[in-house]
Amino acid sequence: FTQAEHVRELPVGLPTGSVVRMGDLVDVQATLVDPAQPEAFVEGRPAVLVGISQQEGGDARAWGRAVRQAVVDFERTQPIGIEVHELAFLPDDVQTRIRGFTSSLLQAVVIVFVVMLVFLGLRIGTVVAATIPLVVLATFLLMQLFGVGIDQMSLAGLLITLGMLVDNAIVVAEATQVRVAEGQSPRDAVIDAAAELRIPLLVSSLTTIVAFLPIALAEGAASEFVAPIFAVVTMALLASWAVALTLLPVLLVAFVRPGDTHDEGTHDGRFFRVYRGVLRRAMRHPWVTTGAALLGLVSAGLLFRSVPVDFFPPSEMPAFTLDVELPTSTSEAAGREAMARVAALLEAEVMVGPGRPRGVVTWGGVRGDALPRFKLTYKGPPRAPGSLAFLLRTTDRDVIESLGPTLERRLGAVLPGARVRARPLVVGPGEGADVGVRIAAASEEALFEAVEGATAHLRSMDGVQDVTDDWGPREQKLAVAIDPVRLRLAGVTHQDVGTALRSALAGIDATELYDGDEAVTVRVANRTSIARDVEALRALTVAGARGPIPLDQVATLKRVGDF
Repeated sequence: FTQAEHVRELPVGLPTGSVVRMGDLVDVQATLVDPAQPEAFVEGRPAVLVGISQQEGGDARAWGRAVRQAVVDFERTQPIGIEVHELAFLPDDVQTRIRGFTSSLLQAVVIVFVVMLVFLGLRIGTVVAATIPLVVLATFLLMQLFGVGIDQMSLAGLLITLGMLVDNAIVVAEATQVRVAEGQSPRDAVIDAAAELRIPLLVSSLTTIVAFLPIALAEGAASEFVAPIFAVVTMALLASWAVALTLLPVLLVAFVRPGDTHDEGTHDGRFFRVYRGVLRRAMRHPWVTTGAALLGLVSAGLLFRSVPVDFFPPSEMPAFTLDVELPTSTSEAAGREAMARVAALLEAEVMVGPGRPRGVVTWGGVRGDALPRFKLTYKGPPRAPGSLAFLLRTTDRDVIESLGPTLERRLGAVLPGARVRARPLVVGPGEGADVGVRIAAASEEALFEAVEGATAHLRSMDGVQDVTDDWGPREQKLAVAIDPVRLRLAGVTHQDVGTALRSALAGIDATELYDGDEAVTVRVANRTSIARDVEALRALTVAGARGPIPLDQVATLKRVGDF
């Protein structure tokens, strides 16, 4: 088939032996898909949302530039009236984060270098600080060999270990300096120091690595996201151990001279005299020292309560998602009306315009499904006629804190019974609930009685919002109980009953016709109101081997509450 007219002209044989046209028996027409496919909108206008994903192992920045150029080239070829809106562009976020991490890394290197100069002296401090770029380069080489990319988690792991990278070098340099002060030549001193310390330093590095092991062994999306931290910490610490025992001795032999001190090489400098005095006073008053230590510990614990706690920080991208879930019984028409209400509210109350310099710059939404996955951790509402998913881009990141609660409150009033959630984007997995409670019971009734009591108590607590469960509200369903004895006596099979019900309720996909190179499904369905009338459904005709019979002769229909 290539056209609907061909289906109408299809000859059909009747039991009497005569042949008629398909169009004489049924109404054949081209209609929209029912149920409707998800509909996309940008700023209230019909649109097509396109999500573009990068292949694994590519350069996000170069890929982003290529995508933007491709969009510009596409827009040039389109007629007037076709507009392209950019809702989210993660390569910009990646560029910002890599730039920030690189800046932090350089600042940390400078700080460590200055500390080395202050406490180890110019000569030794310079030698020890020179190992930092060597270790960083060695770590990048190992990352390349083991397939660990440069991303925000791997750079975070490098920042975490930066202060530890010089530990092995400091110990070897100090041991060498002490031996030189005792009369050994720099060459003999560094050889003896490296031979003596290679195993203790390795054990020390492995101990630190093991402390990060739970990150790699833990299960779940969060562990998968932060796993590169453990890998980079391991590579960096082992690289620092290798550099401290190979390249550092060469530098020490070249730069350490007999008679060097760092005040200069002894513990008689001003700093050590002050430190020695403080240490002696602390040892003379052990109870005072212990009490001060405990007081400091308790004070730190109390101050820690004022520090915001969040495993993954919010994204710096000025955008947030808005999910609206209407009751499961919502129709297509009601879903479209809800989308129109949300679009009107966004335009009137949050869009940037005269008198409103801060707010939403642009937005896109989908009715009937989630947004295209623009971010690895994004998880929108389920596919349903009453599901609305939005991505809103704002003027700045700070305005999201006020817009989110405002939209939740306003849309909750405009759409009674809807579940509204406005959530800022996060760096890692964090789209789920902050607290989860699992409830089990001996029976279904006892279970839902406990659920209702728990949710009521949680909703009464200050600071708690969006309390829901993963079963959802009860909804009416139609249960069809087939009597096997009556079924056999009527000469009807379960398949016959299923075919009749599918034809009446949803329709049966019979074949396909082709409009050019596009396949169009041919669906056979009952056009009457039988799908909406239980009494009419009981009288539904079921075709069997002994002739047609009404459905209620072989099955019982009743409404039940289900989830």
